[in-house]
Amino acid sequence: MIEIPRVRGEDGVSATTAHLQSHGCVIIERLVPEDLLEHIEADLSRVLEKVGTNNTEFAGQNTKRLNGVLSLVPATQKLAMHPTIIAMVERMLLPYCVRYQLNYDSIMHLMPGETSQDLHRDGFIYPFRHPAPAYTVACMWAQSEFTLENGSTCLVPGSHLWEHERKPRAEEVIQAVMPAGSVVLYTGGTYHGAGANRSNAPRTGISLQYSYAWLRQELNMYLTYPPKVAKTFPGELQRLIGYDFAAPYLGFVDGGSPQTLLKDGPTETRERSRPEIDEAFEKLEPIALGDGVSRINFD
Repeated sequence: MIEIPRVRGEDGVSATTAHLQSHGCVIIERLVPEDLLEHIEADLSRVLEKVGTNNTEFAGQNTKRLNGVLSLVPATQKLAMHPTIIAMVERMLLPYCVRYQLNYDSIMHLMPGETSQDLHRDGFIYPFRHPAPAYTVACMWAQSEFTLENGSTCLVPGSHLWEHERKPRAEEVIQAVMPAGSVVLYTGGTYHGAGANRSNAPRTGISLQYSYAWLRQELNMYLTYPPKVAKTFPGELQRLIGYDFAAPYLGFVDGGSPQTLLKDGPTETRERSRPEIDEAFEKLEPIALGDGVSRINFD
């Protein structure tokens, strides 16, 4: 049985990324300091009081989910921009894009009695055939302790390397048991799903996912964080949620960067790219799509 690799923050980005590449998932234990956990919990508890359960088979009959966490719980911005995570995302995604983006955010608050979620690949929302290069990297932050009993995330290590049609067997599923403040990362090709909460207390996770900036975001960030909200964010976070070029000439507004919408005063430039983006674009590794076009019937 293949286990989920476990590391500590001090083990370094190179070693941790290597585990993510080989296993499709990795746990970094206790990456969040206690004071930040407490800050997040104070805001989150007030927000969750006003949220009902999803009442759907996939999202959970006894699970509270909500998006827009970067503004609802501002302390989570530090998770989205955590240096260790950003360094790993860059290593995983930048070979095939000049910019990466936050693709999705959510609180996942599993109440007692919640059943297990169907195993799935996040990458199935895009028409890529597996195995494929990592085009999404997901982070599930443990706001509370993740245990076998309370529904810790189920993962299938190594499944990111499987052929497209291969499905997991029960004995291949491993739960991401980890203390609060830890995070499990997994790629879009890795089978996973929420576990069943058989305990008498809720399990709370914060999901932040990243992708190539040239992919359509799963969560519509521009409606979730319109300019009047996004302009209150740090510049790095503005770019991370999509207020930036995705590549030369990709994503411009009024002839320039979408980030200018968040600034007061006249637009300084209408250039549809930046030198560092142009330079990075020239170094990209093209993604081969195979000969599928030759098999398409246009009749």
